[in-house]
Amino acid sequence: MKLLKYPIEIILAILGAALCLAVTVPVSRLFDLKGPIWSGPDLYFIEIPAVCVVAAGLSLRGGELGRVALWISAGIVFAFSLLGLSIGLYYLPVLVLLIISALVADKRANQPITKSVGRFFVAGIMLEVLNLVMAYFLSEY
Repeated sequence: MKLLKYPIEIILAILGAALCLAVTVPVSRLFDLKGPIWSGPDLYFIEIPAVCVVAAGLSLRGGELGRVALWISAGIVFAFSLLGLSIGLYYLPVLVLLIISALVADKRANQPITKSVGRFFVAGIMLEVLNLVMAYFLSEY
């Protein structure tokens, strides 16, 4: 007998996205967004929840794209948690939910974890590279 309409990995991905939104709203209110143009760090309060929501949405569709999106979003949240250590700590439960969801999705699809872990770290590294480039250009103006 099937108790859940959706597999547990999809439920965890949706919970991760909801928790990300629930954490971002109060944390973003701690910062005073001044002026019509936001600084780079303020964009995280849009980027991180957007990534989590997109990953949850793609996981609803299933297939490889949903699994890849979960791993990439987990890598991005991981990098953000490391980068913004004080604020990033609030996102650790989101990270845990995304990683568990991605692991279960890979296990259910009988996929090896090596390629997925590689995607996780590449996504985190790309976020850090983007941050460095953005910081360089924002410091010029």
